[in-house]
Amino acid sequence: MAAMISELLKGNRKFREDVFLPEHLERFASGQHPQICWIGCSDSRVPETLVTGTGDGDLFVHRNVGNMVPTHQAEMGAVLEYAVEVLHVKLIVLCGHYGCGGLTELLRGVDHRTHIGHWLRNGEEALNRLKKRPDFEGMAEKKALKLLVEENLHVQHAHAMTYPFVRAAVKSGKLKIQMLVYDLETGRLKKLKESRG
Repeated sequence: MAAMISELLKGNRKFREDVFLPEHLERFASGQHPQICWIGCSDSRVPETLVTGTGDGDLFVHRNVGNMVPTHQAEMGAVLEYAVEVLHVKLIVLCGHYGCGGLTELLRGVDHRTHIGHWLRNGEEALNRLKKRPDFEGMAEKKALKLLVEENLHVQHAHAMTYPFVRAAVKSGKLKIQMLVYDLETGRLKKLKESRG
C-alpha cells in the first residue's frame, strides 16, 4: 500500500516538474471552460484524455460502472446540470466500450441485492431489448456483449434526454449528444448513429 502511494507521489513530482508550468496557472485562473461533457465507464483501460488526445481543461468528466445515465438521480442530475447550465458545454459524449465488465455482469445475470447489481438496473432496458432479438438465443457471449454495449448507449441517451434542461438545450440547438464506443482491441473510437428513442 505504501509503495502504491509513493508511486503516485513520485508521479505527481514528475507532473509538477515536466507538465505543470506557470502557463497552467494563467490558463485556469479564470475557471474551467470545457466544451465537452464526457460520460464514460470507470474502467481503468479507457482514459478519456489519452484515447481522445485531449488535454487539461478540455473535458468535463463523469465516469461510472457501465457509463450509466440514471434518470432522476441527484449525482447524475448535478453533473448534467453543471455541464449544461453552468459550463454551457456544446456536446455531451456518452462513451461505452467493448469488453465492459459491468455490462458483462449484467449479461450473465447479476444479483440485484448487491451494490453493483442495483446500479446495473440502469442498463436492464438495454438487456431486455437485446433479448427480444430473434437471434439472441445461442448468440456467442462476445457478440451479445458487443450488441449490449451499443444498445446500452441508446438507452443512456434516452435517459439523458429525460432531464428537462438537457432536452431544452438539445431542442434549441445549443447542445448535441453523441454516442461513442471504444474498442479495447484496436484503440479505435467509433461513432454510433443517433438514438432511436
